[in-house]
Amino acid sequence: MKTRSVVIAMLLLAIFGGILEYNYLEKKVEKNNDTNIVSSIEGFDVKVKTSKTKKSKKKKVSVKKTTKKKTIKKTTKKKTTKKKVVKKKVVKKTTKKKTTKRTSNAQIAELQAYAKDLVINHFGWTEGDFQALVKLWYRESGWNVYAYGNGCYGIPQAKPGNKMSSAGKDWKTNGKTQIRWGLNYIAGRYKNPTKALKHSDRYHWY
Repeated sequence: MKTRSVVIAMLLLAIFGGILEYNYLEKKVEKNNDTNIVSSIEGFDVKVKTSKTKKSKKKKVSVKKTTKKKTIKKTTKKKTTKKKVVKKKVVKKTTKKKTTKRTSNAQIAELQAYAKDLVINHFGWTEGDFQALVKLWYRESGWNVYAYGNGCYGIPQAKPGNKMSSAGKDWKTNGKTQIRWGLNYIAGRYKNPTKALKHSDRYHWY
C-alpha cells in the first residue's frame, strides 16, 4: 500500500512539473514574438509591428521599397561655329582703250592716186572701175590704213588682217601694201571693182 501511494505521488509531481515547464516555455516564446523585428532585404525595408489588443495580437507588416535615384547630368557641349572670313579680292579691271589712228586727207589723196595708177595701168580696168573702188573702200574703211572692226583690218578690210602679209610685212602700217593686196583680192573674186561694188550694194559685204 505504501509503495503504491508513493508511485502515484511521484507521477502527480511529474505531471504537475511538466505543466509548469510548458507554461514557462510558452510565455517565453510569446515574449520573443512581441519584439519588433526589422530586416532589410536588398533594397526593401521590412518593419513588423505588433499591436496588443485585448482579444488578439495583430502583426502589421509594412514593406517600403527604397529606390536610389540616379542623378545623370547631361553635359551638352556647345558647338562653336567659326565664321569663315572670306577675303574678297579686289581686282581692278584695266581696260585699254583702243585708239584708232586716222589717216590724214593728204595721205588718202596720195593713196588713191597710187590705187588709180594700178587700176588703169596694171590691171587694165577703166575709170569707172576706179570710181567704184573709191566708193567701195570709203564704205568699208574710209580709206583709213588703221581701220579695224569685226576682225577686219586696213583699207580693204581684210579678215583677218594678217592675210595682207602676202603683199608685204608692213601691212599694218603701209597703205600701199594694203591697196596691192586689196586689188588682187578683187581681181581674183569679182574680176573688177565695179562688180565688187554691186555685190557690196546687195549683200553689204564683198
